[in-house]
Amino acid sequence: MLVITTLIAIAFATQCKELTPGVYSVIDAFECINSVSLSLEKATNIQHSLQSLFQTYVFKDILKNPPQPSFDNKFFPTLDIDAQLASLPLLEDQAVYPFMQKIQYIVDTTHDLHLSFRLTSNENNTYYYDNFYASLPFTIDIVDGNYIIHPNSQLSSLGGKIPEEITNNDGKIITSINGDKPHTFVKKWAEDHAFLKSPHGRFTYALESMSFVSLRSNLLSQEFLSQPINILLTGDVSISTQYQMVYIPPQTLNEHIARKISQKERRSTAPISIEDFVTYKKSDKVFDLESSDGNLACKFDSEKKVNTIVLKTFYPEVEFDNFFEVFNKCIKTIDENTNPIIVILPMNGGGYADLEANFEQVLAPHADVDLIGSVRISKGSEGCMKNEYGEYLYDTDNCQVLYNETNKSIPLGEWYTQPKITHYGDVEHVYSQNTLMHASTMLEAKLVKNPRNPTDVIIMTDGFCYSACSVLAKGMVNKGNAIVVGYEGDPELSLESFDAGNSPTPVITQDEVFMDEAKVLAELGGYMRISFFETFEWNYNYNETIPREFVLNPVDERVNIFKYSPSKIDQFVDEGLKIYKKYQSECNPLNKRLVKVDSACDNNITIEHAHGGHICGDDGKWSTECVASYCEPGYKFDRFNNKCIVDVCFQESSSSESLFSDDLFWVIVGCVGGFIVIGIILAIIVITGIIVHKKHRLDTYDSL
Repeated sequence: MLVITTLIAIAFATQCKELTPGVYSVIDAFECINSVSLSLEKATNIQHSLQSLFQTYVFKDILKNPPQPSFDNKFFPTLDIDAQLASLPLLEDQAVYPFMQKIQYIVDTTHDLHLSFRLTSNENNTYYYDNFYASLPFTIDIVDGNYIIHPNSQLSSLGGKIPEEITNNDGKIITSINGDKPHTFVKKWAEDHAFLKSPHGRFTYALESMSFVSLRSNLLSQEFLSQPINILLTGDVSISTQYQMVYIPPQTLNEHIARKISQKERRSTAPISIEDFVTYKKSDKVFDLESSDGNLACKFDSEKKVNTIVLKTFYPEVEFDNFFEVFNKCIKTIDENTNPIIVILPMNGGGYADLEANFEQVLAPHADVDLIGSVRISKGSEGCMKNEYGEYLYDTDNCQVLYNETNKSIPLGEWYTQPKITHYGDVEHVYSQNTLMHASTMLEAKLVKNPRNPTDVIIMTDGFCYSACSVLAKGMVNKGNAIVVGYEGDPELSLESFDAGNSPTPVITQDEVFMDEAKVLAELGGYMRISFFETFEWNYNYNETIPREFVLNPVDERVNIFKYSPSKIDQFVDEGLKIYKKYQSECNPLNKRLVKVDSACDNNITIEHAHGGHICGDDGKWSTECVASYCEPGYKFDRFNNKCIVDVCFQESSSSESLFSDDLFWVIVGCVGGFIVIGIILAIIVITGIIVHKKHRLDTYDSL
């Protein structure tokens, strides 16, 4: 069911006042877009506000001289944010779009999708470009090494035109695009318009999003969008096409879809897709359980003896209750068998930190799912900490809340007032002492009857896997709690650069810094997200200096599958099962943290409270050597000192805390918007932040 009331193709140039929902040429669309101007006063206010708010950006310092992996000394981008902001043009009545493109360049160069600044039309400001989407009439898939063309079928439903040559040649092999190999075309799009730190992530992002792009988040130039795209298929079939511009103001959408898109734009790093504008229909007989929004699906195959979970987000945009009902049923069903578990994470843009932590402990019951991290010392950080955020962080020594004062004039405490200093070359980074984020319960079901060992769990990540998704995937590699498998990504790049995920970093929005500059931006329709809490590896000496944002966790294996869809589920399952069977005797010699758990090893492990299994040998086979890999409940395994230490946040009663307690809140890691209060009074309230509990006034939050 389409949700746009009317979409009409317009073939002539139009001014903004004549703009109606529909499909336009690039020239016509930009005639309107370029006519919207920004006064000198507003441009100056935006510049000054961003200069203040960027002081809270936790990676502002490290980006001047980031640490690089051994195989590429230019892997992470270098950027002087202050210099770039100072160079913004301050002119009288300049066009909004080019001005925002310059700001977007600064944001893009960080290669951090958590960081964003966007303008959205409101009752006082109409920008038009924020409701334009650039769409191609085709999509590309990769099958058995061949680049395959498909019609972008939903575009015709929106009023766009799909050339007959594309429709008539659905599924044909592409031999060239604009005279280059199709890989070159996708790769160039990825390098120019997809801004993730991982090259595999950039390629995946391009392949998945290049056929439908929101100008609000990716301000593509008129010159680029006007370029013809000449495609040659096998059989010498030629197709010439280009981008079409779809204008979709939110008031033309039904309420349900409009709210879903708004939530996704503000709280997820996954790109808006053309499918977001249609009502989701469940996959017919593909899955045994599926949420009504399609973000979660489970399949229990008794014949192949495997369980499969497809998880597209850790943040259900609108169908909250149904999502958790299905999730709990899925886990309870899996607990009734002993078959391996395959988890597929297609274009997962993150979500609730608590949900990620809960799910991680379902898959790895002994995992330490607390996050260790710090914030940059700044006025904005102090304002954020004193206004609730400090209540959500815990002391590493005793798990006590770090700041919970009614009188906000009381200092934050030594953890903040006596900061740490790290130098990246000649660049100084001043940040708070390490603190803990400790999750509350959102997902009640657990594997009680049949908990799994690490080699019973296969995580399939697509190279994009962002935010909370990366906390799971990268954490599973880092802690040796699952076999992590890459799919999609750049087919011509190596495994060592295939990071399991991108950006395991919590975020805030401009509203959380409690600064006047944030109010100035809000009046203009401005909305900024800021990477706020840099996380570190699970080193209980708390002396790590390189954030996990800049630490690669390569996948264990890679499979030749691209672009997940329900029709490919059997292909994913079969490849996952091959790897599961392989790891019964073989392993990844580069990943010594993944062990083959064996209770017989306990007799050879002398570390108190520790258990483990066989370590992977250098020959890629499980060795006879036994090593510790996890600890009994109430303890954490300290890999750096090879011992079990007391878990200061462990409570036997914590497992009984429910999503429906009246004093629990949760936050989004990487999906802005955060605390959800659900209680006996039935309220779902959203705000940005980090893992939280305590009561708050409901009127301080936006309704979900």
